Order: sequence, then structure tokens, then C-alpha cells
Amino acid sequence: MNNLKNFITNLVKKHDAKNVAKRHDLFVINNCRIPATIINKINCKEWNSELINKEKLLELVKHNYPFQDEKCEIDWNFINQLMLYPIELMKSETNGIKKWVNTKNELMFIGKIDTGHVPGKIDINRSILIADFGNGFDTVIALDFSESSQNPSVIFSYWSSHPEVNVTWIKIAENYCNFEELVWLK
Repeated sequence: MNNLKNFITNLVKKHDAKNVAKRHDLFVINNCRIPATIINKINCKEWNSELINKEKLLELVKHNYPFQDEKCEIDWNFINQLMLYPIELMKSETNGIKKWVNTKNELMFIGKIDTGHVPGKIDINRSILIADFGNGFDTVIALDFSESSQNPSVIFSYWSSHPEVNVTWIKIAENYCNFEELVWLK
């Protein structure tokens, strides 16, 4: 009887360990771990664009607008369409952006190195896309792990009026916690 009990106990432990490993892997995308604050929000069902202060987000995004010779087209209607990605969409969108590398449209999605606007170009192997502004919009918010694997900055893709030649990714927050402090409703 003890042997059967030990066998079942060990089987349950192995199964639990596999589930913990799977759960851990769920929050790793592009070999980057989603920050604990986002994981907590997802687990508590608080990863929701309704909990974002859209006025503050609009202010943050407009403040960092890089194309000084153009009118910023980002407005309340645009910001109001914010969609925070669920995990599966984070994975698919993050993997999906890679298809644009070495294509004629690479600049439109990946950007280019720009010393005036950091980072300029998204590091597609060290980033996780976390949000966009609705169906058909390719303006994205991403976590950028290129400077820190533990504390990613938050970057935003800005499209000029000529996206075929001028799209740039700009750091809008030094890290995700800072971004959350700036735009999350308390």
C-alpha cells in the first residue's frame, strides 16, 4: 500500500512540476520574461485598457512625438482604441513583426537606427509587443529588453506622414513600472 501511495505522490509531484514549468513558459516570449506587474494584472483580470488613464497616455505619446515638421495626428479617438494584448496575442504579434525583416516594408514596421530618437529601431529579438490602437493600426507599444533583461523600457512606434521612409520607435518610459505610474489609473 505504501508503494502505491509513494508512486501516486511522485506522479502528482511530477505533474505539478510540469504545470509550473508550462505556466512559467507562458510568460516568456522571445526569451524575455513579462514583468511581474503585468503577470499580476493578467492573473487578477486587471490587464484591461479601461484601467489606463487615456488622457495621460495621450499626453505622454504627444510629448514624445518625433516629427517636429509634421502635425501630430494622434488624438483622443486614436488613444481611445487602445487594446492591451492578451498573452497569446503578445506572442503572435511579437513573432509576426519578424516577418517584415529583409522586406521592402521593413522600415515601416521595424524602424531604423536614429541617433536623435532612441532606440529608433525595435530589436525584434529582445522585445515583446503588448498593445496597439485597434484593428488596422500598426502603431504599437512594446517592452524593450535590449538594455535590461529584468527591467524593460517601454517603446512606442511613431509613424510619420511618409511611413515608407520614416517610422521610428521611441522610448516613452524608462521601464514598465515607470510607464504604469504614468498612465495606470490608481
